[in-house]
Amino acid sequence: MTTTEFEQMLIDAAQKRMGIRPYCDYLQHKDRSDKYLREEYIAIHAVVRYQRYAGGEEIELGDEKQGWDAWIAGREIFEVAQALPEGEYEIRRAIASGSASLMLPVHSPNPDEPVELPLTGPLAVSLLQAQHARDHHQFPTAIITAIEKKHRKKYADTRTLIVVFDGDYSFEDDQTIAKWIEEIHRQTTRGTFKAIYLVERDRAKVFPVFE
Repeated sequence: MTTTEFEQMLIDAAQKRMGIRPYCDYLQHKDRSDKYLREEYIAIHAVVRYQRYAGGEEIELGDEKQGWDAWIAGREIFEVAQALPEGEYEIRRAIASGSASLMLPVHSPNPDEPVELPLTGPLAVSLLQAQHARDHHQFPTAIITAIEKKHRKKYADTRTLIVVFDGDYSFEDDQTIAKWIEEIHRQTTRGTFKAIYLVERDRAKVFPVFE
């Protein structure tokens, strides 16, 4: 498909997910297309737009059938990685579904009692949301970890690495992300990648790290 057709595909996908229930299904990756859209396509499109590829350029999506995530204009390979805090899936599912289950320690259990018991319902959701509010402290370490994991792949070709994160962790604040990038420069390198970009999913905004 062309990059223009790719953009229209994302517009159509977004329209299908309007409304509370379709959006919650999207967050929970109820369909395989939800996962591709959220974890790859939005970020790929953001970088395509940032690099100002013409609308008629061809783009091929890997969709786990290829050893890459996107191939554009017959010359550039995109590799996409997620920068995630611990337990991100459970938190996202709880927020989307309104339900959660946690194992909490029992205070001074008797010898015949379990040391942990499950907690469910609204209180469990509230506790997960409280955890989520502190997840920004795991950044930029989560980004650095994602980059280092990709370095260890030692790709034989030259790729552009795209690292995606949610705006919840940056508070959608460019100055916060600029500080992250300073720390990323101190702790990792470009390696063999042609370029490394951060993409904040919520604003579909690109932040170059190495280019």
